[in-house]
Amino acid sequence: MSELYQPASDFLIMVANGEVPLTGSEFADANLHMLLYYTRDSDLSNRDWATFLLAHADVDRAEVTVALHRCLEDESENVQEEAMVGLARRHDLTALPRLHGWLRQGALSRMILEAAAEFGESSICQSLESVEQLANELGLRFLWEEACEKCGCPRKSA
Repeated sequence: MSELYQPASDFLIMVANGEVPLTGSEFADANLHMLLYYTRDSDLSNRDWATFLLAHADVDRAEVTVALHRCLEDESENVQEEAMVGLARRHDLTALPRLHGWLRQGALSRMILEAAAEFGESSICQSLESVEQLANELGLRFLWEEACEKCGCPRKSA
């Protein structure tokens, strides 16, 4: 049995466990800035986890959006996809062209479908349709259907 995937940073583990506040005080603001710092860390596990935690944090501030956009350019596809989920959760439509591009290129993962569903934009339907067969092949049909539903894609009659 393999070990759980965890970041190298104890700070990030504490954030993941809900032990570190990110809003509501000067201390929390310092923690948020530390989390932002870790999105640039040399250790991939730290960047990946920091981006995931930032993407799912209920913090909608300019520096968070800037960091998530920067993470779209990370060398790691996982970090990029986590950033896209975070931007989708914040309904940052400036990230939509990148999502469309990924789908049209046949890039498909759980996180890409999660981002599409989070956006919930009908403009994504054509791009989602282009990866229907791939979603089936990868065992992602349920997530693909969920994304289509949340985007209001027209249903084909059988």
